[in-house]
Amino acid sequence: MNEIYSVAGIAVVIKNEIYFYRNCKPYHKYSIQSTIIRDTEECKLWQESDDAFDLLKRLQVLSSKIGFHTITCVTELKRNMSDVHGVSCLVIATTDMISILDTESFKILPDKYELQGETAYMSSIGLYDVDYKILVATRTGRLYIFSKSSTSGFKVETTHAIVAILLRIDKFICCTIDGLLQCYTLKCVSLWNVKLPGDPTSMVNMYVQSMSLEMTVVSCNVINADGHSRGLVLMYCGSTVIHKISMPDPMTCITFGRFGQEENALIMITTNGKVDIKLLKRTATFDLCARSTLTAHAQGNLSIPKRSNVFIEQTLREREHCKEMHVRTQQTWQLLQIVVSNERLNSIKQKVTSQLLHTSAQLLGLGPRFKIRFFLKNLGKEPLMGINVAFLYNAQYHSIESPRCRVPIIVPGTEIYCETFVTCCTYGGSDDRAIDIIVSRETNVMYRAKVNMPVYNIQTSNLSEELNDITS
Repeated sequence: MNEIYSVAGIAVVIKNEIYFYRNCKPYHKYSIQSTIIRDTEECKLWQESDDAFDLLKRLQVLSSKIGFHTITCVTELKRNMSDVHGVSCLVIATTDMISILDTESFKILPDKYELQGETAYMSSIGLYDVDYKILVATRTGRLYIFSKSSTSGFKVETTHAIVAILLRIDKFICCTIDGLLQCYTLKCVSLWNVKLPGDPTSMVNMYVQSMSLEMTVVSCNVINADGHSRGLVLMYCGSTVIHKISMPDPMTCITFGRFGQEENALIMITTNGKVDIKLLKRTATFDLCARSTLTAHAQGNLSIPKRSNVFIEQTLREREHCKEMHVRTQQTWQLLQIVVSNERLNSIKQKVTSQLLHTSAQLLGLGPRFKIRFFLKNLGKEPLMGINVAFLYNAQYHSIESPRCRVPIIVPGTEIYCETFVTCCTYGGSDDRAIDIIVSRETNVMYRAKVNMPVYNIQTSNLSEELNDITS
């Protein structure tokens, strides 16, 4: 059985039937079943209809139930191995459905996808048992991308009909009839587009394994100055043309792959029915150094200073003491890593501690003497110890009796407060009147708040006191 499975097969589609051939002999025939409508159902509609309009509506509903599907496009999808001799599944596209056929049991697999429009081109990549993607192009210019994890698929609508498509691991390329070569991501985001010199006829993916180079080959129909048409083959690496092949006749289709003993062969069929085969030389090189040439040209214009005695002495010193310099650099780098790690741990502890403490402040009094009462509440499950509260102020405008307060242990769920008296000395602006309250634990700052003191006029207060003394 293993020898039989290693023989490649050919699938030929005729309407809604697929014929499988092995060794040029018929092997299996698969038909897509259509829904059968009995004559009695149609006669019942004719009898129950009231008028012609009612009969027309009922017949339209019945015709929508008829599932006669015609196969429009097929492609292969590897089952569990990407090897050349691995078992493949057959992806079948009908008028409104995409299904996958198991070529061993000849049964439809459970993955099915719905789309709008007839499929014109289809391409697949990946493994069915692992993950795969299917790119579908309809005759109306729509592009769908289906995957194993997504049944809805992304959609792109082009303004013109699509000529050919290519699907790759992280992007796909499509060619439209207006001579535009476009590239999209798998989420249908446009990457680039290139205007072709002629009308495109076909496109194929060209991967040269010896050079690890993947190219896009596009055949175009170009009209000469004398009015005659000729063929032109363009090889793109990304959006850049790296090679051109001129042909005397236009081409209808091209393909790339192994031909006999040659691994890299480009086979083309012209409109006159001729087959042209181009073999890639094993010593062939493509012009991929355009950017490197520009960079080298730019570097040639740089003004490099001459070597001085200090530079030469420093070079000799580095050669003699290279080990010591390397050890010192590594030690400095490790110390820096330790400092960064400690700061990170402190910030995490501070963040965790700050989430377990709730604070609020009250300002009591009419002036010029006020009382600030600062509340602290433990929201955690463990008691908090070693918390200090400090009041920062401008001595030119205020005076505080006790600018620092040590908070006792805070039991979980309880709220305590610390208070101090503030006296206004002179009148100042809003920034000068603000008092900062800082809550710290050991050397880590947990909270920082600001209390804006009210405006209090010292001169007005003194005048009112003098008037009271005179009247008395």
